[in-house]
Amino acid sequence: MKWPAKLQSLRTQLILVFMLISLIVLSAASYYMYSIMQNMIKDQNQRSLYQQFQQLDHNIRALFADIDRLSKLFLQDEQMQQLLLHLSDKSELEFLNYKNMLHARINTFIGNYGFVHSVYLTSESQGAIGGTADTTLVHPKEDWGNSFFGSAFYRRTLESFPEPIIVGGLKKSFYNPYMTEANDGTLVSLMRGVRAIYDPKTSATLIFNVDERYLASIYAVELDAEGGDMYMTDSDGVIISSSRPERIGTRSPFRPRRARAARRKFSAAATLS
Repeated sequence: MKWPAKLQSLRTQLILVFMLISLIVLSAASYYMYSIMQNMIKDQNQRSLYQQFQQLDHNIRALFADIDRLSKLFLQDEQMQQLLLHLSDKSELEFLNYKNMLHARINTFIGNYGFVHSVYLTSESQGAIGGTADTTLVHPKEDWGNSFFGSAFYRRTLESFPEPIIVGGLKKSFYNPYMTEANDGTLVSLMRGVRAIYDPKTSATLIFNVDERYLASIYAVELDAEGGDMYMTDSDGVIISSSRPERIGTRSPFRPRRARAARRKFSAAATLS
């Protein structure tokens, strides 16, 4: 049986309309599913990145917690306590007699804990003594006074007692003026005011240094250089460690909130850009 022309035309139109509606519905459903999958992948990537940052934050804080613990352990020695107790009473010659004892103790700590670069003990009455496992240095109070005892971070060690502070951006040559430029580098320092047990007065500053490159290796070892860079800032937003060393000492667009930083024992923060 042959359909009339008008009916055939109507049938064709209905088929075309049905196909068009089906195509629109299918396209909308596909776009909706695509959007859902894209958002799921985005959320998963964000959660993964956040978890990575949490782990990096944990690793960095664990490192500084270990250094904090070691700095306290360093003082738990009878000779160290005697030195701190009578530090201001000793002559420069008597102070130098502690050089071998301090070097032996520093050598032990650096030998057992490879992340410690150097250790120094400073006093306004005596200057500074310390060094690395290979080098022991003595800085007279006149030389050390201008660069250290007049600094803002030295005042902060006194104000924050007994808690330590973290100072970045200091060069190895700051502690060792004989360091050649080829061997120079940046350190991150944990500084704390110290005193002998039962002594009410802070008598010295103990400094534990970590090589900035060691610190950067904790968070930047798997970083794709083309995907950005990662760095740590102090509470003022100044970069103290970075996957790109040339950025150290510059100011980051990110600046930790003062209130939040004040509540934290260590106020450094990691940022990916």
